[in-house]
Amino acid sequence: MTAPEPRPPRDTEKDLARAAAALSRQDSLRGAVEDLAASGDGATAVEVICTLAEEDQLLRRAHSLAQIRTSGVVAIVSLLAIELSYGHGAEWVVSLLLAPVAGAGIWRLAQGLALAGRKGIRLTLALVVIGAVVLSLPVAALSLFSRRWITYRDVLVGFTVAQPSDWVLRYDTSGDLYSVVFTPRFKLRRDDRQLKVMMGSGPSRGGRTANDCLFQLKAALLLDERVTLFQRGLTVVSGWPAAWVSWESKDKIGGAYQHWTALVSTLNGDFWLEASDWHGDLAQLEPLYRRFLDSFQPLSPGPLTALPDSGLNCPAGFEPYRADSTYIAVCYPADWMAYELPAGVESDQVNVILTPEMGEFGRGFVSFSVRPPAPAAFLRTGEELLAHVEGSIRRGEGVVLRAPELGTLQGQRAVRAAWEEEQTANGVTTRAYKELISVSGVRCEGYFMANGPLEKRELLAAVLQTALETLVLRKAE
Repeated sequence: MTAPEPRPPRDTEKDLARAAAALSRQDSLRGAVEDLAASGDGATAVEVICTLAEEDQLLRRAHSLAQIRTSGVVAIVSLLAIELSYGHGAEWVVSLLLAPVAGAGIWRLAQGLALAGRKGIRLTLALVVIGAVVLSLPVAALSLFSRRWITYRDVLVGFTVAQPSDWVLRYDTSGDLYSVVFTPRFKLRRDDRQLKVMMGSGPSRGGRTANDCLFQLKAALLLDERVTLFQRGLTVVSGWPAAWVSWESKDKIGGAYQHWTALVSTLNGDFWLEASDWHGDLAQLEPLYRRFLDSFQPLSPGPLTALPDSGLNCPAGFEPYRADSTYIAVCYPADWMAYELPAGVESDQVNVILTPEMGEFGRGFVSFSVRPPAPAAFLRTGEELLAHVEGSIRRGEGVVLRAPELGTLQGQRAVRAAWEEEQTANGVTTRAYKELISVSGVRCEGYFMANGPLEKRELLAAVLQTALETLVLRKAE
């Protein structure tokens, strides 16, 4: 067996020169190989090019993997910095600076993925998992503390309130009210909840009643057509009268804000406490709001422990109103306003006004005018009540719709009548519908009237009828 003849040594320099010349003539490795193959004497140079191509591919793949790692880390760190900046007032600046960096990192990562093959895919998937974990760590870590609430003390105004421990605060003095706003620290996940305390001046005579608080809330909200009221109620917060409402507001593009708002009236001023959420749910927002409201403590506690019960069971669409300064409680439409005009120097009557909107008397209103307790000698007889109602019709030159009729209302002497009369306001004369029930009893004397334009007759009569059916003429002894 003869040994194979040894192959002659390759002319490495010559082959390298041929390979370099071929590469300089062509734009690609494939073109250089085809060029050398056509010349007939470049087989060894082809091997050199293939070796260089393999090494170049390995280098490119290694470079791509390094690019993926670097770009992934840059993107994760940039997104983490943006996340951590939320709630500190610098989120827009940080986002403006780092968002392009994060975008460039993601773009470079995608470029590297296109060249790195299967290893690049596995590395990218690993970076995605690592990024998700890293970005969720702050929220996950602080969620362990979000169940804890800490006390915020405002030394400027003088109140304390509890806040979630992972929320941050800012002060807003841009409007008429001094405001303290609490928002979640981290918002990479969608979380637009907000808690707010606003401080405003109260009435000059001192603190409001709970009824007055509810009136102020409705007056502030119902004038906006984009607002829808849902629930409402009266309560006591830290010994002070308060009222609350839940409502929704729409923006111009159809987005909805959910709100729970309370007005607490103290001798030092009014406090508005609110919980809100963009595209949120009122039921899910309520526990946060309740805890926030229950924790509120003004400078000094109030004298109240609870509000007296109205004793009324109102039908659907109506809510109770228990007068503060007279002897009636009545059910009225939940989307109407209810307020009192106290007795003055010239009159001893207390007026409870029920109206669709504050100041919109042209749309009609129901009025309960009640005198305070009077000695029995001053109570009207049935004949006196009839004469009083007939005199009211004559003074207005009214057209009688229902003749005055003597009867009783909840055991009290009463006269009921209805008529039309002309009324002039601001130079405009209109024909109004009126319905009057005059009642004289043991504790009070009342004139209960529906007053408004003829087209509102049925509505006003229905409201008056419901109010009379639920009317309580005197407070509990």
